[in-house]
Amino acid sequence: MHSSSTPARPRTLGARLWFLVGLLLCLPVISYTALELTRLNEQETLIEDLYRAQLGAILFSVNQYCWDVVSGWGNSLRTELAEATHSEAEQVQTSLRRVQQRHEPIQIAFTYTQKRIVLALADSLEPQREQFAARIAETLARNMRETGKMREHASKGYVRPVVLELAPTSRGGDALILVFAGEEEDLEGLLISTASFVRQVLRPKISEFESRNFLLAVKRTDDKSILLATNDAGSAAFEYEEPLWILPNMTLAIKLQNASTAEIAATRTRRTLWLMLGVNVIILTTIALILRTLLREAQLARLKSNFVDNVSHDLRTPLGLIRMFAETLQMGRVPSEEKKQEYYGVLARETERLTRMVNNLLDFSRIEAGRKVYESKTFNLTEVIVEVLNSYRFHLEQRGFTLVEKLSPEMPCITADAEAVSQAFVNLLDNAVKYSDEHKHITVALYRDEDWAVLEVTDRGIGIDAKHRHKIFDKFYRVETVGRATRGAGIGLALVQHVMAAHNGKVEVQSELGKGSSFYLKFPI
Repeated sequence: MHSSSTPARPRTLGARLWFLVGLLLCLPVISYTALELTRLNEQETLIEDLYRAQLGAILFSVNQYCWDVVSGWGNSLRTELAEATHSEAEQVQTSLRRVQQRHEPIQIAFTYTQKRIVLALADSLEPQREQFAARIAETLARNMRETGKMREHASKGYVRPVVLELAPTSRGGDALILVFAGEEEDLEGLLISTASFVRQVLRPKISEFESRNFLLAVKRTDDKSILLATNDAGSAAFEYEEPLWILPNMTLAIKLQNASTAEIAATRTRRTLWLMLGVNVIILTTIALILRTLLREAQLARLKSNFVDNVSHDLRTPLGLIRMFAETLQMGRVPSEEKKQEYYGVLARETERLTRMVNNLLDFSRIEAGRKVYESKTFNLTEVIVEVLNSYRFHLEQRGFTLVEKLSPEMPCITADAEAVSQAFVNLLDNAVKYSDEHKHITVALYRDEDWAVLEVTDRGIGIDAKHRHKIFDKFYRVETVGRATRGAGIGLALVQHVMAAHNGKVEVQSELGKGSSFYLKFPI
C-alpha cells in the first residue's frame, strides 16, 4: 500500500481533457450515424422501387415475348399469301390452311378485301364458317379507323398488328383477332384461341421464372380470376400488374414468392441498421481502447515521474544522514564514546536502509527487463524470518513500535530463494511502519495452513480502502491519502507479488480503512 500527496485538481482537469478528446473522436461517428438514420426511409423507398422496377421488367419481357411470337405468325402468314395467286381463292385458302395448322392457338386464318373474305378454319369451327365470316367482316368494318392507321404505319415501315376483340362465339370467348396489313387494300389476320394461347405460349414462358422466387399469374381483367399461375396463388395480393398486349382481356400479375417488396426493403433496412450499429460499436470500442491506452500511458508517465521524484527523495534522506554523522565523527566533535557508538549505529542502519532501497531498484529493473533469476534452495523458513526480525528489531524499537511474534516452532522447510523471501518480508515490515500513525503495533505470525506455509504481517495503521485494494500490487501505484505526505517508490508490493508468483506462492491482503491491514505470504510446502 502506498500513498501520495498529488493534488486531485490536475487529475480532474486531465480527465476532462480526455473526455473532450474522446467526444471529438466520437462526434464524426455519431454525426454520420444520425445522417444515415435520417436517410433510412429514403433508402427503403429506393430499394422498394428497384424491386418494383425488376418486377415490371419481367412482365415487359413476357409481353415482348408474346408479341414477338405473334409477329412471327404474321410474318409466316404474309409469306404464305405472297406466294399465292390472289385471284385464285382456292390457292389463297390453301396458304391460309397451312398457316392455321402450323400453330395450335390459331383457330382461323383469313384475308379480307371489300369484295370478299377467305377463311381457313380449324376443323371444329368449320360448321360455323358463315357465322365467323360475318362477325370478322363486321368487326373489321367497325374498326376501320384502327386498321387505317395500321396501314399508314406499315407504309412507313412500321409493321405492327392491330388487336381487335370479337364478340363471344359459341365456343365461349375465343374472340381475339390479330389484323395485319396485306398487299394493296387487303387485310390479313388470325383469330386466336385465348385458352390455347395461354397454354401453348404463355405457360412455358412464365414457367422460366418459377425457380427465381417469383410468382406469376395470368388473370382475367373483368372478374380477376386466375387462369394460369406458376405456383398456387391462392388469395395472394400481387404487387405489380400489367395488361397483356396480345390479350386485352387478360392481365399479367407478379409478386415475390416469400415476401413482398416492402418486406424485403424493410428487412434490408433492418440489416443495414444492425450492420451500422455493429460497425459503430466496433469503432467506438476501438476509440475507447485507444483512449484507455493513451490514458494509461499518460498515467504511467506521471507515475514514473513521481517514482523518480520519490526515489530521489528517499535516497537523499539516508545519504544526508550518513554524510552528516560521518562529517561529525571525522571532525572529532563527538563528546563521548557512547555517543560515537550511537552515531555508528545510525550510520549502519541508514547504510542498511540504503542497501535495501538500491536492491529493490535493481531487482525491479531486472524484473522489468525479464532478467531476474531466483536461486532456489531448501531452507527453514522460521530461521530466515527470525534473522530478519533480529536485524529489524532495533529499527522498530527506535520508532516506538511494539512487535509481537507468533512463530510456529515446527514449520516444514520450503524451497525458494531465501534472499528474495527476506526482501519481500522486509518490504511488508517497511509498509507497516510507514502507514501506522498512533497505533504502532505490528504482529508477525508464521504458521501452517494445510499445504501452505503462511507468513502474516499485521499492523494497526490507516488501512486500505476497498476500491484501491486490487491495485496496490501494480507497479508505481500509490493510494492518495489526505493529510499524509509519506513518500515511497511505489514498487515494494509489486516486488512482493513477483517474488511470490515466481515461487508458485500467493500474496493476499485483508484490510479495513482506519483499523489496519494484514498481508499473507503463502508458500507451497
